[in-house]
Amino acid sequence: MTTHHIQSQVAHITAELKTYSPPPRLLVATKYASIDETQAIIDSGVQHIGENRIQDALEKKRHLSTNTNTIEWHMIGHLQSNKINKAIDIFDIIESIDSVSLLKKLNTALDKKQQTISGYLQVNIGNDPDKSGFSHTDIMMHHHELCGFKNITIRGIMVVTPLNCTMLERRHLFKKAHHLFKTVQDTHSEIDTLSMGMSNDYKVAIEEGSTLVRIGRIMFK
Repeated sequence: MTTHHIQSQVAHITAELKTYSPPPRLLVATKYASIDETQAIIDSGVQHIGENRIQDALEKKRHLSTNTNTIEWHMIGHLQSNKINKAIDIFDIIESIDSVSLLKKLNTALDKKQQTISGYLQVNIGNDPDKSGFSHTDIMMHHHELCGFKNITIRGIMVVTPLNCTMLERRHLFKKAHHLFKTVQDTHSEIDTLSMGMSNDYKVAIEEGSTLVRIGRIMFK
Protein backbone atom coordinates (compact mmCIF):
# COMPACT_ATOMS: atom_id res chain seq x y z
CA MET A 1 0.00 0.00 0.00
CA THR A 2 1.55 3.33 -1.05
CA THR A 3 1.35 6.36 1.19
CA HIS A 4 0.00 8.34 -1.77
CA HIS A 5 -2.97 5.98 -2.03
CA ILE A 6 -3.66 6.22 1.70
CA GLN A 7 -3.56 10.00 1.59
CA SER A 8 -5.94 9.98 -1.37
CA GLN A 9 -8.34 7.79 0.61
CA VAL A 10 -8.13 10.13 3.61
CA ALA A 11 -8.82 13.14 1.38
CA HIS A 12 -11.80 11.38 -0.20
CA ILE A 13 -13.37 10.39 3.13
CA THR A 14 -12.66 13.80 4.68
CA ALA A 15 -14.37 15.55 1.79
CA GLU A 16 -17.31 13.16 2.05
CA LEU A 17 -17.76 13.81 5.76
CA LYS A 18 -17.89 17.56 5.12
CA THR A 19 -21.04 17.07 3.05
CA TYR A 20 -22.96 16.21 6.22
CA SER A 21 -24.30 18.85 8.57
CA PRO A 22 -22.86 18.91 11.09
CA PRO A 23 -19.86 16.95 9.79
CA PRO A 24 -18.70 14.14 12.09
CA ARG A 25 -15.08 13.89 13.15
CA LEU A 26 -12.89 11.26 11.55
CA LEU A 27 -10.96 8.74 13.62
CA VAL A 28 -8.68 6.45 11.63
CA ALA A 29 -8.22 3.02 13.16
CA THR A 30 -4.59 2.07 12.51
CA LYS A 31 -4.64 -1.50 13.82
CA TYR A 32 -3.18 -2.86 10.57
CA ALA A 33 -1.18 0.21 9.56
CA SER A 34 2.59 0.37 9.62
CA ILE A 35 4.43 3.30 11.16
CA ASP A 36 4.93 4.83 7.69
CA GLU A 37 1.25 4.38 6.85
CA THR A 38 0.24 5.95 10.14
CA GLN A 39 2.61 8.82 9.41
CA ALA A 40 0.93 9.33 6.03
CA ILE A 41 -2.48 9.43 7.71
CA ILE A 42 -1.35 12.06 10.20
CA ASP A 43 0.37 14.07 7.48
CA SER A 44 -3.00 14.14 5.69
CA GLY A 45 -4.47 16.11 8.58
CA VAL A 46 -6.14 13.37 10.61
CA GLN A 47 -6.12 14.35 14.29
CA HIS A 48 -7.79 11.32 15.87
CA ILE A 49 -5.96 7.98 15.79
CA GLY A 50 -7.48 4.80 17.19
CA GLU A 51 -5.44 1.81 18.29
CA ASN A 52 -6.57 -1.60 19.54
CA ARG A 53 -3.32 -2.59 21.16
CA ILE A 54 -1.25 -0.67 23.68
CA GLN A 55 2.12 -1.88 22.37
CA ASP A 56 1.29 -0.81 18.81
CA ALA A 57 0.32 2.66 19.97
CA LEU A 58 3.51 2.95 22.02
CA GLU A 59 5.72 1.93 19.09
CA LYS A 60 4.03 4.35 16.73
CA LYS A 61 4.24 7.26 19.15
CA ARG A 62 7.94 6.57 19.62
CA HIS A 63 8.77 6.50 15.92
CA LEU A 64 6.44 8.99 14.27
CA SER A 65 8.26 12.11 13.16
CA THR A 66 5.17 14.29 13.63
CA ASN A 67 4.71 15.90 17.02
CA THR A 68 2.20 13.42 18.42
CA ASN A 69 1.05 15.97 21.00
CA THR A 70 -1.15 17.39 18.24
CA ILE A 71 -2.87 14.00 17.86
CA GLU A 72 -5.65 12.67 20.05
CA TRP A 73 -4.93 8.99 20.68
CA HIS A 74 -7.94 6.77 21.32
CA MET A 75 -7.90 3.29 22.83
CA ILE A 76 -10.59 1.44 20.86
CA GLY A 77 -9.75 -2.16 21.72
CA HIS A 78 -10.56 -4.12 24.85
CA LEU A 79 -8.54 -2.84 27.82
CA GLN A 80 -7.25 -5.59 30.09
CA SER A 81 -7.03 -4.74 33.77
CA ASN A 82 -3.31 -5.54 33.95
CA LYS A 83 -2.58 -2.98 31.22
CA ILE A 84 -4.44 -0.04 32.70
CA ASN A 85 -1.32 1.74 33.97
CA LYS A 86 0.30 1.66 30.54
CA ALA A 87 -2.90 2.73 28.80
CA ILE A 88 -3.42 5.86 30.87
CA ASP A 89 0.10 7.03 30.03
CA ILE A 90 -0.32 6.47 26.29
CA PHE A 91 -3.90 7.37 25.38
CA ASP A 92 -5.89 10.58 25.64
CA ILE A 93 -9.27 8.85 25.48
CA ILE A 94 -10.30 5.33 26.45
CA GLU A 95 -13.29 4.57 24.20
CA SER A 96 -13.67 0.99 25.32
CA ILE A 97 -14.83 1.35 28.94
CA ASP A 98 -17.08 -1.68 28.96
CA SER A 99 -17.79 -2.56 32.60
CA VAL A 100 -18.19 -1.16 36.11
CA SER A 101 -15.19 -3.24 37.16
CA LEU A 102 -13.00 -1.52 34.57
CA LEU A 103 -14.29 1.90 35.60
CA LYS A 104 -13.35 1.23 39.23
CA LYS A 105 -9.89 -0.13 38.41
CA LEU A 106 -9.20 2.68 35.99
CA ASN A 107 -10.28 5.29 38.53
CA THR A 108 -8.08 3.73 41.24
CA ALA A 109 -5.01 3.67 38.97
CA LEU A 110 -5.58 7.29 37.95
CA ASP A 111 -6.03 8.33 41.57
CA LYS A 112 -2.70 6.77 42.52
CA LYS A 113 -0.97 8.68 39.73
CA GLN A 114 -2.95 11.84 40.45
CA GLN A 115 -4.12 11.84 36.84
CA THR A 116 -7.42 12.17 35.05
CA ILE A 117 -8.53 10.89 31.66
CA SER A 118 -11.45 11.17 29.27
CA GLY A 119 -13.44 8.09 28.37
CA TYR A 120 -16.45 6.77 26.48
CA LEU A 121 -18.87 4.13 27.72
CA GLN A 122 -18.89 1.19 25.32
CA VAL A 123 -22.45 0.13 24.57
CA ASN A 124 -23.30 -3.30 23.24
CA ILE A 125 -26.41 -1.87 21.63
CA GLY A 126 -27.52 -5.16 20.04
CA ASN A 127 -26.88 -7.31 23.13
CA ASP A 128 -24.46 -9.42 21.11
CA PRO A 129 -23.11 -12.22 23.36
CA ASP A 130 -19.84 -12.11 21.42
CA LYS A 131 -19.19 -8.44 22.28
CA SER A 132 -18.52 -6.71 25.58
CA GLY A 133 -20.01 -3.47 26.79
CA PHE A 134 -22.89 -2.03 28.74
CA SER A 135 -26.42 -2.77 27.64
CA HIS A 136 -28.86 -0.03 26.66
CA THR A 137 -30.66 -0.68 29.95
CA ASP A 138 -27.43 -0.43 31.98
CA ILE A 139 -26.80 3.07 30.65
CA MET A 140 -30.40 4.24 30.98
CA MET A 141 -30.68 3.09 34.58
CA HIS A 142 -27.20 3.78 35.91
CA HIS A 143 -25.66 6.62 33.88
CA HIS A 144 -25.43 8.89 36.93
CA GLU A 145 -23.18 6.38 38.70
CA LEU A 146 -21.24 5.47 35.55
CA CYS A 147 -20.43 9.13 34.90
CA GLY A 148 -19.60 9.83 38.55
CA PHE A 149 -16.00 8.62 38.92
CA LYS A 150 -13.85 11.59 39.93
CA ASN A 151 -10.78 10.80 37.82
CA ILE A 152 -12.65 9.83 34.64
CA THR A 153 -14.55 12.36 32.58
CA ILE A 154 -17.08 10.46 30.50
CA ARG A 155 -17.20 12.41 27.24
CA GLY A 156 -19.14 10.06 25.05
CA ILE A 157 -20.72 6.77 24.12
CA MET A 158 -18.98 4.26 21.85
CA VAL A 159 -21.33 1.92 20.02
CA VAL A 160 -20.58 -1.64 18.92
CA THR A 161 -23.08 -3.60 16.83
CA PRO A 162 -23.42 -7.29 15.98
CA LEU A 163 -21.40 -8.43 12.97
CA ASN A 164 -24.17 -10.37 11.30
CA CYS A 165 -27.09 -8.02 10.99
CA THR A 166 -28.67 -6.33 8.01
CA MET A 167 -28.16 -2.67 7.26
CA LEU A 168 -31.80 -2.05 8.18
CA GLU A 169 -31.25 -3.72 11.55
CA ARG A 170 -28.07 -1.72 11.97
CA ARG A 171 -29.91 1.52 11.23
CA HIS A 172 -32.46 0.65 13.91
CA LEU A 173 -29.67 0.04 16.43
CA PHE A 174 -27.95 3.32 15.49
CA LYS A 175 -31.23 5.17 15.97
CA LYS A 176 -31.64 3.53 19.37
CA ALA A 177 -28.06 4.47 20.31
CA HIS A 178 -28.59 8.09 19.29
CA HIS A 179 -31.69 8.30 21.50
CA LEU A 180 -29.64 6.88 24.37
CA PHE A 181 -26.88 9.41 23.71
CA LYS A 182 -29.29 12.36 23.77
CA THR A 183 -30.96 11.08 26.93
CA VAL A 184 -27.66 10.84 28.80
CA GLN A 185 -26.44 14.13 27.36
CA ASP A 186 -29.48 15.89 28.82
CA THR A 187 -28.14 15.34 32.33
CA HIS A 188 -24.39 15.21 31.58
CA SER A 189 -23.51 18.22 29.44
CA GLU A 190 -19.86 17.16 29.21
CA ILE A 191 -20.90 14.27 26.96
CA ASP A 192 -20.42 15.50 23.41
CA THR A 193 -19.44 12.45 21.36
CA LEU A 194 -21.36 9.55 19.85
CA SER A 195 -18.65 7.29 18.43
CA MET A 196 -20.63 5.17 16.00
CA GLY A 197 -20.03 3.71 12.56
CA MET A 198 -17.12 1.90 10.92
CA SER A 199 -15.92 1.21 7.40
CA ASN A 200 -18.93 -0.84 6.36
CA ASP A 201 -21.69 1.29 7.87
CA TYR A 202 -20.41 4.80 8.64
CA LYS A 203 -22.79 6.53 6.22
CA VAL A 204 -25.85 5.04 7.92
CA ALA A 205 -24.35 5.86 11.33
CA ILE A 206 -23.89 9.51 10.35
CA GLU A 207 -27.46 9.70 9.08
CA GLU A 208 -28.58 8.48 12.51
CA GLY A 209 -26.55 11.02 14.47
CA SER A 210 -22.94 9.82 14.83
CA THR A 211 -20.50 12.60 15.73
CA LEU A 212 -17.33 10.51 15.29
CA VAL A 213 -16.75 7.61 12.90
CA ARG A 214 -14.04 4.97 13.36
CA ILE A 215 -12.75 4.07 9.91
CA GLY A 216 -9.91 1.67 9.23
CA ARG A 217 -10.20 -1.00 6.59
CA ILE A 218 -11.32 1.15 3.65
CA MET A 219 -8.38 3.51 4.16
CA PHE A 220 -6.06 0.71 3.13
CA LYS A 221 -7.98 -0.90 0.23
